[in-house]
Amino acid sequence: IEAFIEDRGSLATMSSAVLSYEASGGDGGMGFLKSEWERNDEDSSILKTFNSISGDYTYLNRNGRRVIGFGDIDFDSLIDLRESYQDGKLVSIDADENENGIYDYRLSFEEGRSVSLWDFNEDGIWDCRRYRADGRLVTEYSSKLDGNFDIMEKE
Repeated sequence: IEAFIEDRGSLATMSSAVLSYEASGGDGGMGFLKSEWERNDEDSSILKTFNSISGDYTYLNRNGRRVIGFGDIDFDSLIDLRESYQDGKLVSIDADENENGIYDYRLSFEEGRSVSLWDFNEDGIWDCRRYRADGRLVTEYSSKLDGNFDIMEKE
């Protein structure tokens, strides 16, 4: 999957292309705002979407259900977003805001609510989380940056 995410050349092997949203290029040539490539194996498939507006995305599907997705939203060939799925439903989105390969922000959809999490020192342990409870915005901090949320603010 890594080669498929990063290397457009690997798409040609066992892949089919679906080009859509044809557009005229600025140099008089034709281009596409969006193109999709899909590679199918026995129990899994990988869908790669190149979109000149919203970025490049790659999704892995197993047994017809989406498992994980990756996105390059600023066209620098580095992965900026990771989407995680459970039973085909989106459960979290991780972001690498400073493009160093470490996810430092997560938006999680759990138990009927969304929770935002931050890892300030990028050690893999969440240092702050924010969610709504009883109609109020709750922000919890880990004062020692160790994942123990010992400070709480309610707005």
